[in-house]
Amino acid sequence: MKKTLLATLLLVSPSVLAAPYVGMQYGMGKLQHDYSTHFTADNITVTPDETNSDFGGFIGYQFNDSIALELGYNQINSEAEIGKYLGVVAFQNMDFHHEREWQAQLKSKQITLKPVYSYALTDNLAVKAAVGLTYTQYHYSSSSVDEYEGVFNDELESEQVRAGGYADKQSAWGGVASLGLEYQVFPAIFLGVAAEYQKDSVASKQQLLFSARYQF
Repeated sequence: MKKTLLATLLLVSPSVLAAPYVGMQYGMGKLQHDYSTHFTADNITVTPDETNSDFGGFIGYQFNDSIALELGYNQINSEAEIGKYLGVVAFQNMDFHHEREWQAQLKSKQITLKPVYSYALTDNLAVKAAVGLTYTQYHYSSSSVDEYEGVFNDELESEQVRAGGYADKQSAWGGVASLGLEYQVFPAIFLGVAAEYQKDSVASKQQLLFSARYQF
């Protein structure tokens, strides 16, 4: 009887129980890419910001204390904008403020699949390392517009798209690697921080990643 009870307790023990989990993550870092647009007529180049943040979520399965498999999703929206005030212009007996803007935007949607290895330092603190694959869809667009706003009535507005914009879509497979720490706050809640590096044929990303997960 005692042996049967002991075996049952070992099977349901949280430390060895295989279990699914879900989580959210937020990253801050640097995105390196080659996207930019040069507006020849204006001699202005616009490049989406390389310093940005991303937000995502993940689901995983913990096979044992050391090994898990994780599927994640995150997205980035990197943009840049340059504006120039060109003075007041007259149109149909009314005066308008004239402003010209140049914009560029890079959006990405990414799926990651990675095995995760954990090594316990204490009962609540563990080192976590992961190496996996990424699949990313990139969408780049740029444009230039002339904006007009009434001097005496700011509800009078109009916008004209100028020539010189560009759009591009690409998809790429790549790799991801991370190394960090995770702390067990409560029996089912874990908080983590990690350094992560991702790279494919279109862009690369280095970031500090913060995560929170719930294990069932």
